[in-house]
Order: sequence, then structure tokens, then C-alpha cells
Amino acid sequence: MRQQRSELTESVQQAAGFDVLKQLKNYSAFQASHRVAAYLANDGEIPLSPTIAHLWHKNRKCYLPVLFGFGGRRMHFSHYHSKSHFSNNKYDIPEPVVPIKEQLKSNALDLVLMPLVAFDGIGNRLGMGGGYYDRSFEFLRFRSVWKKPRLIGVAYDFQQVDILQSDPWDVPVDAIVTPTRLIRF
Repeated sequence: MRQQRSELTESVQQAAGFDVLKQLKNYSAFQASHRVAAYLANDGEIPLSPTIAHLWHKNRKCYLPVLFGFGGRRMHFSHYHSKSHFSNNKYDIPEPVVPIKEQLKSNALDLVLMPLVAFDGIGNRLGMGGGYYDRSFEFLRFRSVWKKPRLIGVAYDFQQVDILQSDPWDVPVDAIVTPTRLIRF
């Protein structure tokens, strides 16, 4: 999946980013969210720059993940704006440079747009294998009523597989958005 994703041309990737925004605009949870976490595309992921520009235009706050903790095993979220300064993390992914006291914890977000490598038809996702999103949103596994933030996986349509094996610590997504559809679970 990663190889197929990374072989896409830049124009195909950019078009997918605009198509994902079209799908999100019709999703009530996206429309109602004021604190939205996104990501900066890496390794062929769908770029969210059109979505981020839309959020800024609507005066909503956009946040990007920042690794923290012992060995950087969890994530906080830093406010991202047009004047943000960046530093690369241990995976060479740019993160906004923001003091830790100004970073949001994961439970303060309304909606999270998260990259993935593969997904199935019941809300399981396969990430890059580091477990960062699972550790950062593990509190959602123990909630039965209040489901905030909503977790939305962002993927190309070809990234869907029949079934993914899930582990007890895996946090499923609430929906998947692709360039052609939004799948709710």
C-alpha cells in the first residue's frame, strides 16, 4: 500500500486532497468542529493543505501532531497557522515549534484527520506501526457515550482491504474519508 501510494504523481495526490475536502464539507461532524487536528503529508499520504486552508478561511483552529514524552511515544497537538515555525521530529516530519504548555492534549480536540496505510469496512486502520495515534487516543476505547474527538482516517480508495486483524489496544476510527466517499462506522 505504501509503495502504491508513494508512486502516485504529485498532481494525483493534490487532486485527492481537494476531493477529500469536498467529502468533508458534507460531513456534519466536520462542519461543527472548531479544533481540528490534521497532518502534513508524508510518504505519499493525501495532502490536507486544501482542508487546512478551508479551516483557516472558516476561522477554525487547525492543529498538527507533535511527539512528546519519554522517547516521543505519544502526541500532543500544536496550533498551526500561516506563521508557524517548524522543526523536524525523529522521523524527519515537520512539527510546529510551540512550548509544551501551549500544546493541546488529544482530548481537547473536536475532530482528528489521521493518515493510514490501510483500512477495512468496520473501522479498523493500519498505521505506520508506531502506535502513536492508538496511545494518544486510547481513552476513547473506554468511553461509551461522549465520543470526542471524532477520529477520521484519510486514505485513497485503493487502501481498503477486506479485513484487518485488530488488537485490544487498537483505537478504531469513526469514519474514513477518501477522494470519492465518506464511510461512517
